[in-house]
Amino acid sequence: VCALIFSLFNHLYAFLKVGFNFRKSDARDILKFSIPLLPGYVAMFIKNNANRVILRGYMGLAELGTFEMLFKFASLIGILVMEPFHKIWSVKRFEICDENGGANTMARVFTLYLSILCLMGLMLSLEVPIALKILTPDEFWVGTSIVVLAVASRILLASYYHFFFGLLYVKKTHLISLIQFITTAVNVVGSFILIKPFGILGAVLVSCITSLSQCILGYIWGQKYYFIPFEWANIIKVTSLACVLFVIVNQASVSMLGIGAWLNQTIAPVIRDTLDALHLDAIRHGKLVEYVLGNFPLVVEGGIKFLLGLLFIPGLVLLGIIPRSFMSKAFSLQTVKNPFTLMSSVK
Repeated sequence: VCALIFSLFNHLYAFLKVGFNFRKSDARDILKFSIPLLPGYVAMFIKNNANRVILRGYMGLAELGTFEMLFKFASLIGILVMEPFHKIWSVKRFEICDENGGANTMARVFTLYLSILCLMGLMLSLEVPIALKILTPDEFWVGTSIVVLAVASRILLASYYHFFFGLLYVKKTHLISLIQFITTAVNVVGSFILIKPFGILGAVLVSCITSLSQCILGYIWGQKYYFIPFEWANIIKVTSLACVLFVIVNQASVSMLGIGAWLNQTIAPVIRDTLDALHLDAIRHGKLVEYVLGNFPLVVEGGIKFLLGLLFIPGLVLLGIIPRSFMSKAFSLQTVKNPFTLMSSVK
């Protein structure tokens, strides 16, 4: 019912703004571009569900539930970064691709986009294991390596949509479907080989290999028709910074600092009194207080890792990925009063 209402609203709004018109030549061009993509969508559907079916067959429903829970978190990269960005960029890139320096602009945009993805991926890799321990029973807890691979697969998937632009540019959409068929085969075969001996780790590894295969094929074929001079030196810097920072920050823990007991005895009662005073103890029948205070050392650890993970941003400045002038404008008083000054500096 919600989908129906949403669809009716969108169509009504479009008709009121645009009207109803039809031109055979436009319809022919649209179908010529779109129909070759349809088999790829079918292959994509199979690919996105094959490892789940195989995982349930080999390991059972409990393992599948853990896998789904993990990818609910990893998919935040798509929801918060990839989808909003591509609603603008998927159109804008066609406007600038034939301009002087258009290819260089697209390469620069990808570097900045990857920086945002890596920042988001770094935060998820640090916080998801903690969030699972706070919010879920122990059967849903997974190792850090599994979380990192799940996040990496989503970053690779988001990068793929930049690499295969050349195929869209020359309207060779049948090759995009071919990429989906090839990577679906990789996914299915890999799932049969790796899931049985390795369980969730095998399923996540297959997802990562599949996304990497998409990137490689999209890059090789797309560059033939529209060459984008990707900033590989900066790309290596960004990914290396994220990896090194993750290894360092992930070592920080409340147990390592030896303050777990002190937090429970000294700080937790103050937090409880504050929540009670604000009547937040009534939220979800006291579940909020239970989640926060029952795992207070983990909550603090998550906060520490989040703050340390933000060091990724000044790291980008030190590596020259983001200009120092941009950062000074971003935190200046004038920008706070008028954020459009920051937008002009980005442009």
